[in-house]
This record gives sequence, C-alpha cells and structure tokens, in this order.
Amino acid sequence: MKKAKQRQLLKLLTLLLIFVGLWSYFYNYTSKNSFVGISLAKANKTWRIRSIKNASAASQSQLKVGTRLLKVDQNNPVNLTGVEQLLLVKKAKTLVIEKNHKVERIRLKKVSVTKAYYLLSVVSLFIIGGIIFLLQNSSGQQVEQNYFRLLSLLALGLVALVPSSLGNYLGRLVIISFISLLPVYLEKLLRVKGGSGRWTDCLKLWAIVNIGGYLLGLMVKLPYGWYYYINVGLFYLFLLVVAVMLGFYGVMKASYWKTQVNFSLLFLLALLPLYVFYILPRQTQISFELLVLFLLIPLLALVHILILNRLLKNSYQHNRLAYLSLTLFIAFSLILLARLVELTPLYFSLPYSVLLIATLLPLIAEATQIINRNQKNNSTLAIFIATEEEREQLATQIHDTVIQDAIFMKRKLEEKSELSKQEVILSYEELIYDLREVCAHIYPLQINSFGMKAALGQLFKKLEQNYSLVINAKYDSNLENLTLEMKNFIFRSIQELITNSYKHGQATIIKFDVKQIHDTLQITVTDNGRFKEPLLIEEGHLGLNLIRDKLALFGGKLSIMMSDETKVTMIIPLTRGVIA
Repeated sequence: MKKAKQRQLLKLLTLLLIFVGLWSYFYNYTSKNSFVGISLAKANKTWRIRSIKNASAASQSQLKVGTRLLKVDQNNPVNLTGVEQLLLVKKAKTLVIEKNHKVERIRLKKVSVTKAYYLLSVVSLFIIGGIIFLLQNSSGQQVEQNYFRLLSLLALGLVALVPSSLGNYLGRLVIISFISLLPVYLEKLLRVKGGSGRWTDCLKLWAIVNIGGYLLGLMVKLPYGWYYYINVGLFYLFLLVVAVMLGFYGVMKASYWKTQVNFSLLFLLALLPLYVFYILPRQTQISFELLVLFLLIPLLALVHILILNRLLKNSYQHNRLAYLSLTLFIAFSLILLARLVELTPLYFSLPYSVLLIATLLPLIAEATQIINRNQKNNSTLAIFIATEEEREQLATQIHDTVIQDAIFMKRKLEEKSELSKQEVILSYEELIYDLREVCAHIYPLQINSFGMKAALGQLFKKLEQNYSLVINAKYDSNLENLTLEMKNFIFRSIQELITNSYKHGQATIIKFDVKQIHDTLQITVTDNGRFKEPLLIEEGHLGLNLIRDKLALFGGKLSIMMSDETKVTMIIPLTRGVIA
C-alpha cells in the first residue's frame, strides 16, 4: 500500500515539476513575442500564405490567403528559422508581398496573446486538480492510469498551444507529442481490457516516428514533404485515426467505469472546435476563449464519473446543490452550443450539436437518477428493491443446492429399481445438510444462542476448513449492542465478502477488523487475493449490490480499495435503527 502511494506521489510531483518548468519557459516566450498568425506553404519554389489565424497581427492587415510572400523584415523567407521547419512566420514587423503583380509592403501591429495563455493555464490547472483527486483515491487499476496519462497530456498540450502557434520549437514538440500519443490512450480506454493489442503497437510506432522525425528535422534538413506532413498533414491524419478508432470500437460503447457516459467521445467532441477552428487553417470569427471553454465540458463530466465510482465525495447527496449544479452545467453547455451555431457553418454546427447532446444525455440521466435515488434511500421503494434482490438470491441458492440434490435422488430412484437403506439415508443427510446451510444463510440462529462474536468465530472456523484459509480477526468495538437485524446483516455480509475473496481472488490470508470511529462502525475485510477484473460493484454482482443497497438504507456506504491488497470496508452510522 505504501509503495503504491509513493509511486502515485512521485507521478504527481513529476507532473507538477514538468508543468511548472514548461509554464515558466512558455510564459517568458509568450510575453516577449507578437502573434503574427501566418502559416506558409511552398509552391514552385515560392512561399505563399496558407492560412491566417484569427485575432492575429496578420488578420488585422490586408493580407489574404494565397498571397506570395517575398520578404520578412528585409530577409528572404528561406533564410529564416521557423519557415522551413515549422512553415510559419515567427517574428515580423514588416512583410513584403506580391499582390496583383505588384510589390507591396505591409506593416504589422504587435498583438499579444498573453490573455489566451493565461486562460489555457487556468484550464490546465483545473485539469491538474482533477488528476490530484484521481491519484489520491486511486486503486491502482490500469484504466485509472490511462486517465492519468490522458489528462496529463491534455494539461501539458494546452499550455504549449499558444507558444507553438508563435513558433516555439519546444511548444511544437509538446503539441506533436500530444497529437501522436492521444490516440494510444484513447484506444486503451475504448478497448478497456488492458494489455497491448495490435492497434496499440501500431499507434505507439506512429507516435515514435512523428516525435523522432520532428526532432531529426530540426537537426538536419529533410525534404519539404516531411515538414508539410509534420506541421499540417499530421493533424488531418489524427482526425482520420480517431474516426476509424471510434468506428471500430463503436461510437456509443460504454466505458469501463460504472457509467454510460462515453468520456472518450465527449473528450474528442470538446477538442474538435479548438482543433478545427484554431489549429487547422480556417478563417472564422470564433474567439479563442470560446473554443477553450468547450474543454470544460468533459472535465465536469469526469467529476461526475469519479463521483459515480466513489473516487470523489458524493456531492449528489446535497439535493438542492446537486440540482443547481446540474442545471448550470446544462445551461453552460447549451449557451456554448448556441454561440457555436451562430458563428459556424450549418453543415458543421448541426451534426456537431446533435452528437454532443446525444453524448451528454446519459450524463444528465445518470445524475438525475442518482439525485432521485438519494432522496428515496429510506423510502418504501428502496426497501422493496432490496427485498426483491434478496429473494432472488435466496431462490438461486435453493435452486442450485436443495432442488438439484432432490432431482439427483429422483433420477437414481428411476435408474435403480432397488436402493439400499444406507444409500437412502446418505441422500437424506446430504439434503438435510443443504437445507441447514440455506437456513443458516437466511438467519444464523447461533447469533441468538452464543452472541455475535462467537457466531463469527464459528463462521471463520467453518470457512477456514472449507476453503483452506487463514482468517485473522480483530475486534476493537463491541458488536453485541447492535440490533438483531443489524447483527444478521453484518454476519451475512462478512460471509459474502470472504467467499468473494476466495472464489474470485484466490485469497489465502484474510484480515477481519471491527472498530468504531466517532459515530460510525467500520468493518473491514482485507485479503491478499488477485482479482482478474477490478472489484467494482457492477450490475451482475448481486452480492455486493445487495450489501451496498442495504447499507444505503441505514445511511452507510461500501468502500473498495485495491492495490497490493484488496480492502472492502462497510461504514455504518450508529443511529437509532442500528443500536439496540
């Protein structure tokens, strides 16, 4: 456990050091340079303006896309750093162009992009805050590591976006790394199962070629086609790779987390406006700030996912605040969409709006359902649902034991005309044993006869014999002052948890601990098992679902932590319905 926490702390410190170092360097570079905003393309050994960025010095002049560029501050474009490798004008006060077969001199104003850099920095800090919460509550699962890498890439990529547009080589390296590595982690999130598949290996190789080729192009002169690919073609290829990936895995495929929100698709949709109307060569009137605000949508959705998976404190329990937050989130998303529809062509805004709303609908539905469920935790409906689940579990147990044994006895009678008295007695003894097991599971009578601690001791001894386990029990709190119903619930829950540890995790050593912290009773089952799949409360896990739902009726909760050990904790408030 300590080693896992140390690794998480080291990851966080490394990310913070990289972020602070890059931010300081990029801030110094951004504050000293004007945003020219001209991208170039080479045609017939001449340089022409390929695109003009919005809110740049070039956009405030009379420059047009396709204009031939002759000189930059009296220098030939070929002799300037940045033109050949980055295909853009880094610094310029005056430009000499050819327009209508006439030579003209254009003087550029100084345009600062420090405000945009500050805005991106704030969003990056918000992302890093989310990473800190994720690491603090991490259970060491691979999917969490993929989210950590994905969010780290996004935080660093946003800080490097403005410097890259100004022609900073390190900023462009970070952006190329972001574009190249992003599909790797998106593919892992969509594929879910972990490991390394053929897709992942191909994407990793593509990323290595892109990053290595960019660095090589800074040291030696490469063909113009390579520079055009790494500065222009790469961004189009990224869209193609992501589109193929989403199509291959299914656009509406649910993610690994216990949610129907497709975070990968939502993340890409939020990134798309910034990508299309800022990074790619498009002249629009959309402000840079509006494009950046779209990135807040998946970040707020990630908060919902973390709450849903109990990695953050459940803010949905405060119903009024939860409804207000959900309403503000919906209004914020609709305002952004309305502004985008107003400023972009209909062929882009219409399908984009439909797809974004369709992706947000599961989030809104889940949040509403959770808020309503919290309001009804102590209602008749919640009790009815828990009772029905328990009946289903009981029916399954009787069907799989007693009924199957009875069917087996009937077939033996049909196959043999005569059975010995010993065979009949043995069959009845097995049937009686199964019935006793079912009765003990429904209501352990030894709690009344011997007390809770003795009953648990008998249970542990029986489980140790049946499963070859070593169970170490520690009682720091008295269980005898609980109501009979609560004792019964705790007894059966512990039996379920230990059985899970053996059957699903192949555990050999189990620690059982009971302690009282303030006004809550905490019962913890810790094992050394190794689960093939992360131990989360999924729809198919009836036992854990039943424990969680019954705890909710008492105002308690079920906590699951996984690292070197698996620790499941039942937290029960000591209220009137719990204490006898």
